[in-house]
Amino acid sequence: GYSMLADIFPARQRAAAFAVFLCGPFIGVSLALSLGGQVVEGWALTCGGLGLCDFKDWQAAFLIFGAPGVLVALLCGLLGEPRQARGAHLAHTRTPVADALYELSLIIPPFSVIRLWRLVSRRMAFINLAAAGLLVLCCAALTAVTGSLAQWSAVGVGLYGLFSWCQAQVRRDPELFSLTAGSVAFFGTILACGLMASATASMSFWSVPFATKELGFSAAEAGHSLGIAIGGGSLLGTVCGGFIVDLWRRTNRAAALDLGLIAGCTAAALLAFLLLSPSHPVLLVTTVAVLMFVLTIWPAGCIALLQDLVTPGMRAQAATLYVTTTSLLAGSIGPYAVGRLADALGSIRLGLTFLFALLPVSLLLFLLARRDLPRALRRKAEAETGAAIEDTL
Repeated sequence: GYSMLADIFPARQRAAAFAVFLCGPFIGVSLALSLGGQVVEGWALTCGGLGLCDFKDWQAAFLIFGAPGVLVALLCGLLGEPRQARGAHLAHTRTPVADALYELSLIIPPFSVIRLWRLVSRRMAFINLAAAGLLVLCCAALTAVTGSLAQWSAVGVGLYGLFSWCQAQVRRDPELFSLTAGSVAFFGTILACGLMASATASMSFWSVPFATKELGFSAAEAGHSLGIAIGGGSLLGTVCGGFIVDLWRRTNRAAALDLGLIAGCTAAALLAFLLLSPSHPVLLVTTVAVLMFVLTIWPAGCIALLQDLVTPGMRAQAATLYVTTTSLLAGSIGPYAVGRLADALGSIRLGLTFLFALLPVSLLLFLLARRDLPRALRRKAEAETGAAIEDTL
């Protein structure tokens, strides 16, 4: 989706286009949270008239909110591929299925090691094996401490796949590696976004349990009020962020990164206020809404910046790298760690203090990416110039 939008919209409008695109998940979350509790509470009274009492209340909620998504996904299959400028940096001579299988062979052992041995060097293959061994040891240690084998196995597999893919590009496509995984601006932005997304996911996931367990909200009341707060704040933040970056970047190429820095600092202050303020329902809902606004103001601009840092033929791979890395970080760190800490300390309020460990690291990564941005833009310009020269020969 990101690469298609980047092909359709010019650079000056991409952040706004991505902002509108990103509104979809927030609308879905808002509807699910605000109406899901009512579905669960009222299912026992309505299922008989529908003849669907074999379904449990939570299953009914999943079906009601999931079915429209399946229908829309089928309709998306009718969309045509936009005409895009393809870089000459990587030729695809196989069929799409063969290309997909080849890409999978770069991240799945033992094929990944064999590919590195043949494609790059024996040294890289041994480094890959050493990294795999280190990941196994780390995941085993974390499993022994937490007892969560599935959690850390999934994280280890994801990290290994990401590391192996980046390794393969060193020889397979040096230009792609240089502009993505080898760029502090590009990969620093992705890591910063992943940690910010982890904080956002933590607030989205734990706000309702926090309200029900520590403030006495009912499930329906918390789902309805906080669903609107989370969805509304996220929706408004995403849209505003996209348009702000498109306007700001006319005078500041680092607008997306600067907005991320502002968002991280503001989010830390709002989180401290939320955790230290008196437990008042209106104050909670208002603070959560503003906090979600701040935590979602950065993605559209950062995604647009990442697309600006690569040549047109690399956009899909750059988008995949962003989605994979941010999803891995967002899903494996924040919500899980907050839950574990809440169980250990006996309070979700205390569990949410884990976010104070994520936000400073994210800010540091944004600063590093900003420092390297001019060099990354020069590399991208040189790559485009080289491709243009090759096309004329």
